[in-house]
Order: sequence, then structure tokens, then C-alpha cells
Amino acid sequence: MISSPPSLIIRAVLASGDSGDIFTLPSAEEDWPLYVSSMPDGDAVADDCGCVYDTSPVSDGREMKDGAVLEHYGIQLRVRSSTYNDGYTQIASAMEILESLNQVSVSIGTTVFTLHCCSIFGGITPIGAEPGTTKRRDEFTLNFRVSISQ
Repeated sequence: MISSPPSLIIRAVLASGDSGDIFTLPSAEEDWPLYVSSMPDGDAVADDCGCVYDTSPVSDGREMKDGAVLEHYGIQLRVRSSTYNDGYTQIASAMEILESLNQVSVSIGTTVFTLHCCSIFGGITPIGAEPGTTKRRDEFTLNFRVSISQ
């Protein structure tokens, strides 16, 4: 069990300078902010943004030494964009980074987490125009599981 939500850990990876600056933290007020748990809307929120959601983990065995349950945490990355091509390109870039993760360390506060690997399933899914808004913004999702230790 880890002490931070996996979505915050994934955001720390995707919004770091090490990841090619494809996403930024919302507090930076720059292009492509990456939110956690909800994608806000409004005049002050960028059309082009992303959000990381926690989904169901999968238990996958136990440690031989101490019996700790091994979990692969479920994550969904959602991207919203004012143009179809830009949204697809953005989530494809994120997928490339996630697929390359191998024993990557990331800090949240004073805690260091190790991302061992990501397993993407289903590929990039275009889900159409964002519902319930007057703007035409396309959305895409990417679902994956990640192995994280602390």
C-alpha cells in the first residue's frame, strides 16, 4: 500500500520537466495543465488540458518475505482539446512516456515513490465531443495499470 493516490504520482511524472513538458501543473497557469480527479470547466480554464483519475486496482499476488499484497493501480488519463489532432497527439505523447517507464523515482513532498512499469490496455480511445458544453472540444482516454512502491 502506498501513502499517496496513484493519480498524484502519475501527474508528478507527466507534469515534470523530465517528461518533455507535455503537461504542466495547473498552478503554473501554462499550456496543457494536468488535473487530478476532475477536469474543471469555465472561462479561466484552458480548453486543452488533461486529467488523471484513479480506477480499480488489481491484486496480483503476495510478497514472499512479508506477505504484503502486490497491487497494480488502475489509472485513466483523459485529454480534452479544442482540435481533434492536438488532443490525439497529446495523449499519444503521454502514452509513449508511460510505456517507457522503468524503475522511475518521483517525489511527492518528502516521500519517494518508484514506478516500476506501466501496462497500457485498450490503447487510445476517442470518446467524442465533451458533453454538456457549448464549445466543441474533443476528448480521448487512455487506461493503464501501474506498479508503484514506496
